Amino acid sequence: MQQNDWFNEKTASNASKAAAGIFKWALAIYEYHTKSKIVKPKREFLTIQRGRLDVALRELAKAEEDLKQIQALLGQLEETLRKYMDEKNLLEAKSARTKKKINTATTLIKSLQGEKDRWSKGAADINE
Repeated sequence: MQQNDWFNEKTASNASKAAAGIFKWALAIYEYHTKSKIVKPKREFLTIQRGRLDVALRELAKAEEDLKQIQALLGQLEETLRKYMDEKNLLEAKSARTKKKINTATTLIKSLQGEKDRWSKGAADINE
């Protein structure tokens, strides 16, 4: 508001106390209007941002709940994997022991092959 030299609080109070009161009221309304033009867009922006924040917080809460469920599932899967890996290791150890027994038996059979021939020949001699 442009103030003229003659339009001020002193001039209004010289005219009357009522004019001074009206002048103060008009000046306060003018300042409120001027400042509200600055504040109003900021309040609207704040309202929009609060809405966006609420949406983001809801999405975050949902994502955290999903993460919690996924971590619980992951824990179960890791426990299942550990059990199966233990079982696999036991089966591999059992398989290695069985292969060793087979190799030992094969070696024994091969080494006794000559005995079989000798015993067969001895049995044939006895039968004759």
